[in-house]
Formats: sequence, structure tokens, C-alpha cells
Amino acid sequence: IRMAIKDDVEALVAVTGTPLHFVTPDAASGSAEGASTMRESLVFRAEARQRAAGSALIEAMAGAFEEMGDAERADRSALRVIWAPIERHSLSERMSAATQAKTAGLPQSSIYTDVMGYSPSELPRLLAERAQDLLFADTNTPVQP
Repeated sequence: IRMAIKDDVEALVAVTGTPLHFVTPDAASGSAEGASTMRESLVFRAEARQRAAGSALIEAMAGAFEEMGDAERADRSALRVIWAPIERHSLSERMSAATQAKTAGLPQSSIYTDVMGYSPSELPRLLAERAQDLLFADTNTPVQP
């Protein structure tokens, strides 16, 4: 009976995409590939929850702006939910990706927001600081992203 219950739980975990180590401590000692698959499953589930919650949050924000009498900001088509990244990457991973993006010709503002993870509101400050650095930079020193 115990093994049948364990098999049922594992089948449920597989169908729902829940990492096996959440319900079975034996699964935590699996392979690196298995750990990566479990992590990807969690990322996909979190992204699905963000998509589902995003429209509800937009409705709530629009309703709040309507209650405040701010019809311009209550426009649902102009509202956007900005989520923090689900996956957390180390600074060295982000810097490596920024260097590769710069080499590929991605604009600096996109590198700051999409690769390095800065918010759009921080972009003017970052671009101004970059312009100042370039203005006073030693011409013999290569510029980093």
C-alpha cells in the first residue's frame, strides 16, 4: 500500500510539474541534469502564474485609478506589470552576457534593462553616468559595457 501511495504521489508530482524533492527527500540526491529540469519546471510555473496574475493586477490598478478620478492612467492598454526576474543570475553571468550583447550590437539601453536587470526608471541615470564616463575616459583604455 505504501509503494502504491508513493507511486501515486510521484505521478501527481509529474503531472503538476512540482519538483519531486518537495515531496520526497530521496529525489534531492539526483543528477545535475535532474536538478536543472526541476528548476526549469519551477521557472515555467512561476511564469505561468505571472501571466495569470498580470491581467488581474492591471484590472486592479485600472480600477484604483478610476476611483481616484484619473481616467488617463486608468487606460488598461497603457498599463503594464513589470515583474522582477524569476531566475537570479550572478553578476559574472550578467557581465558576460552584457559583453556578448555589446559585441552583437545590442543598444546600451537594452543591455542595461534586459541583460543587467535595471529598471526602466534607472535608465536615464545610467545613460548619463555612462556619457560622463566616456567624456572623461582615457582614450587608451577600452570601454566596458
